Amino acid sequence: MADEPGILSQDSINSKVLINIDAEKNCQIACNFNNFLKMKWKILIAISALILAGCASDVANRYYSEVKYPARPYKQVEVLTNAPARPYVVIADFQGRDESAKALRKQAAKIGADAIIISYIGGAYNSRDQWAGQDSERNTYSHIIGTALKYTP
Repeated sequence: MADEPGILSQDSINSKVLINIDAEKNCQIACNFNNFLKMKWKILIAISALILAGCASDVANRYYSEVKYPARPYKQVEVLTNAPARPYVVIADFQGRDESAKALRKQAAKIGADAIIISYIGGAYNSRDQWAGQDSERNTYSHIIGTALKYTP
């Protein structure tokens, strides 16, 4: 029967079935490998995004003045820790994580501020320190806030 054209022997059928099964297994392996690579890229992208987000500084700016004042050299902007005695208006607030007073001073200079009040919040805490003057962790902070001022006549 195997010699007749168009008729396959059992051995021929079995070998074709095995070839098809092998081809399906190879396709499954290739598809699984492709899915693994796609997943690996997704994980890599997600981890990269998290790393970049962790490195970015957290800055928030709020401008209150409708007047746009000319920029000035940052060294002309007074750095204060309390509100000044002379009259003023608040023209902006800046908040940041991992920022410095100098950086906020430069931001205030860009918008023409005369002074900036700097406040530090957050940071390390030592339970043995009971009084503000005894704060051993006073040089640590997690956020900085700057309030930009424009003096009024």
